[in-house]
Amino acid sequence: MMASFRDRFPWLLFNIASGIICAFIAGRYELLISHITILALFITIILALAESVSMQSMTITLQALSPKKIYWKHFFKTLRLEIIIALILGLGGGISVGLIAMLWKKQLTATIVILLSIFLSMTSACLLGIIIPALIRKIHFDPKIASGPIVLAVSDVVTLIFYFNIASWLLAH
Repeated sequence: MMASFRDRFPWLLFNIASGIICAFIAGRYELLISHITILALFITIILALAESVSMQSMTITLQALSPKKIYWKHFFKTLRLEIIIALILGLGGGISVGLIAMLWKKQLTATIVILLSIFLSMTSACLLGIIIPALIRKIHFDPKIASGPIVLAVSDVVTLIFYFNIASWLLAH
């Protein structure tokens, strides 16, 4: 039992660290959020979509990495397919949530922020779900244990950076 704790807990520290980093990122944009409250309303869905697609891609990647010998040709074929799927998923997710935001709050610029943020965060989260497990395997750690917390932590940070930077760029002008 303690061995399992020692194997798993250090990787969960990535989630703790990313949560603190995300709080600092959101704090940096506190004034923007207080003026444009729609941004706060959609944070959870934007994070959830990025996390979900990163976990899906990570699972597919772990399956591709599961044999003792990795066939890199197969891995890169999987990578190409996942990138295309990520772009389509990002576009579908962004349009779906963007339409809901537009119908609900009727704020075009904020809707564009939401749509672009979802598209970019889902696409990058997919890439993270592929690249991180491969790197972890390459440095001889167990990607089945380490990948999830790291992929989610990095995905959350990247998602909030996209979200708030796009928002400040489009809404501050």
